[in-house]
Amino acid sequence: MNHVSSHLHISLFLWCFARWAGTGPRPRVGDAARRGWILAAGLALGAAFVTRPLTALAVGGALALPALRLAAPCRWSTALLGAGGFLGVASLYPIFNAATTGDPLAPGYLRLWGESHGLGFHLSPWGEPHTPLAGLRNELIDLGLLQAFLFEGPIPALAPLGIFLAAGGSSAARSETCSGAGVRADPSIVRWDGRLLGAFLAIPAAHFFYWHRDAFLGPRFLYEGLPFLLPLLARSLLELRRHLSGRRPAWLGSVDLGTLTTALIGAAFLYSLAFGIPQRFRTYATSLGSLKRDLTAEARQSGIERGLIFVKVSWGNRLIARARGAGAGASVAERAYRRSDHCELELVLREAETEGWSGARLDRTLVSLFRSADELAGFRLNGDPTLRFAPERPLAEVCVHELLYDRDGRDVMPATPSYTNYSPHLPANAPDLEGPLIFARDLRDQNHRLRARYPDLPAYLYRDGTFVRLP
Repeated sequence: MNHVSSHLHISLFLWCFARWAGTGPRPRVGDAARRGWILAAGLALGAAFVTRPLTALAVGGALALPALRLAAPCRWSTALLGAGGFLGVASLYPIFNAATTGDPLAPGYLRLWGESHGLGFHLSPWGEPHTPLAGLRNELIDLGLLQAFLFEGPIPALAPLGIFLAAGGSSAARSETCSGAGVRADPSIVRWDGRLLGAFLAIPAAHFFYWHRDAFLGPRFLYEGLPFLLPLLARSLLELRRHLSGRRPAWLGSVDLGTLTTALIGAAFLYSLAFGIPQRFRTYATSLGSLKRDLTAEARQSGIERGLIFVKVSWGNRLIARARGAGAGASVAERAYRRSDHCELELVLREAETEGWSGARLDRTLVSLFRSADELAGFRLNGDPTLRFAPERPLAEVCVHELLYDRDGRDVMPATPSYTNYSPHLPANAPDLEGPLIFARDLRDQNHRLRARYPDLPAYLYRDGTFVRLP
């Protein structure tokens, strides 16, 4: 996911911006070097924009005013140089869009899902309304998750910063001088507190208008804010210890509160190392197993050097794939899966495939299947928690067959479903789909269409870690 590369670019941007502003671990440097730092900062922020535009715009917007204040009145040219560096790299984004979607302002997300994928308060592509209350809830949930995930310790990660800010931080002076070579700005630590806090908070503020959130690998939408948050947290801990040093309340006897604070921080750190972080690693190592399979290696271990391999997926996965393949829009297909009786959906798709419906007709018919949440009930008849049926409607025979296929024909659901997730294995294919091993989603009755394209490749069905040769 692109949060990692964006995190790198944001970190480089902050480092270069701080050097240009005249702070950092090394002495102040000359004008030429300063121009190099602000140019590098602009290039790094442009790279962040190419990977995650909304995050980069939020961070850049939060630090734009401090940058202008630092530049005025003697370093306007260097500020413009930084803006030029940003625009130079960021221009790759519309160029890429034009090459892939035909419209410089239409990224792939919007081309696939439509305008409902954009920012603002509206119906999401999945049919759920995004409201200001939902936006606030999303950001509070992510901030809550950050408390636990950041250090994996027993103390909420943001608690020291909250105490520090509630106490008003600390005060320091800021001095500015303007020389012929440019303004020599030495922002105080307090000013940097505001910049770092503003840049961090700009990220959840921007995502307040974005409809989607999930807990996949934690609060990932806040990941790029860590370069701003971590210095603030370190400073809040140091300030807290400094403030408490020398205080010896009667109930602690001769124990110094500063020393006690240091001991508590050390104990929390040891807890993280000994329990919190290993426990999270174990969670990641044991969950989402189907995402981690190396099907190419498994095939070769099974003696398969070439072949067309159909990956067995759940009935729900097949339904969405068939709806898209029959011409339904991405948003309509997703909403139909979430809001319709899956057996009804199966029957409509079979009719559309047989008669060759247009995409517009299929979309209209799928929309007519939408039901309210209280009209549908979840059933784990094939181990899939997303399976939905209208309780009053009996299952058609073809739907029973789909369920039995997921259960390998058993009357009792096996402890572990015999299907996996296909999407993570798509990159195992050669880009031109002409490699010795071709991996495809198992669509049962439609598999013959792909087999006709690769008549020389033996066909296999992959399920539950095994390869079954197809006749």
